[in-house]
Amino acid sequence: MRIGWFVAAIVATLALDVVAAPADELARLNGTWNCSGIAPGSVATERYTRGRDGTIVLENDVQTSTGLLGTVVERSTFDRAHHLWHLDAAATDDFEGMALTAEPPTGTTWTFTGTETMRGRAVRVRIIYAFARDGFRRTHQRAAGAGWHDDASYFCLPAANGAAHRRRPSGEYLGRVARAKPASAPTPIPTAIPTPVPTPTPVPTRTPTPEPTLVPTPIAVDESYAFDRTNERWTTVTQAYAYRGIASPWVGASWIFDGTVPSGNRRAPVRMIYKTLGSNAFAREYRRPGGNGWNTFHAETCRRS
Repeated sequence: MRIGWFVAAIVATLALDVVAAPADELARLNGTWNCSGIAPGSVATERYTRGRDGTIVLENDVQTSTGLLGTVVERSTFDRAHHLWHLDAAATDDFEGMALTAEPPTGTTWTFTGTETMRGRAVRVRIIYAFARDGFRRTHQRAAGAGWHDDASYFCLPAANGAAHRRRPSGEYLGRVARAKPASAPTPIPTAIPTPVPTPTPVPTRTPTPEPTLVPTPIAVDESYAFDRTNERWTTVTQAYAYRGIASPWVGASWIFDGTVPSGNRRAPVRMIYKTLGSNAFAREYRRPGGNGWNTFHAETCRRS
């Protein structure tokens, strides 16, 4: 009886050791995030919840660049005895199972390393969280030789800031176009014989009402840019979160922001690119992912006034 009680006590102690890390350590993840992938066509909605026992559950509705759709559920628990996080994801019909571990996050990164079952064999993989001020990047990597190869990378922004903001598209004008009135029908020509044919009565015509000149209505859209010195990156937010993105410091002739725009109940990936045109002008392009990479759907040239 004493041995049985002793073993039971050890089991109870171990069970108590698998508890959460400090409650505020990963509070930044709580909630729903809209994520856009670097690969064209890859998007995800990530929902993080935390149980009373400290377990973090991620429900990840993901669409890969190859068109694969599915939901992956990841469960992370903290083992206080070994000071490690354990991440487990059960295999589904579309995605493989994973078992990874990570030390508690330090600074702006959190790295899980472990294995994923691929075609019946275990492959070394890792998941890296890189936290920014307004979001985070989550990268999936697979071991390749002596290094790591990116399988997928998603930049995530809070879904609460993703309310759709409709902007009037370029080239849309206000006003109505007056339609010209048709000309009056000609007077019938008498044809009685032998009465000579008279000269036809001139057909009266009306000058069409001139169409009014239309002037496009100017639209003002506020954009803000902020530099995060801790993470050495820029963040841009357009009015009502119509566009949000991040970029490394501008080096060279171009400056590339990876971000998202509202698209239904989600946010779709859009890339914004600045290009220098001398000291007094620059070009700016907006691109969305397509079958052949990133396709430009809007471009503008700006000059210093």
